[in-house]
Amino acid sequence: PFAEMPEAERPIVRTYTLRHFDAERGEIYVDFMMHADHGPASAWAASAAPGDRVGFAGPGAPKFVDWQADWFFFAGDMSALPAIAANIERLPSEA
Repeated sequence: PFAEMPEAERPIVRTYTLRHFDAERGEIYVDFMMHADHGPASAWAASAAPGDRVGFAGPGAPKFVDWQADWFFFAGDMSALPAIAANIERLPSEA
């Protein structure tokens, strides 16, 4: 577990919304918001290349909307767009 590792050796961990999983190709799709301050994920995404390795865990518990709602309203900053898009893609066809 990370908690038992010295802080300098702990990997950088962030939570992202999985947009798509292609089991046949062994690929996952994750959208990144490229922050101007080049945080850890932005710096990695800016220099990522095919074949780079990345670790992941999950999936975590889904955080989707109440599909039985009478109406839907999504709001968030730019970093929320992947989660918003993932929810919109799963809306019922009559939404």
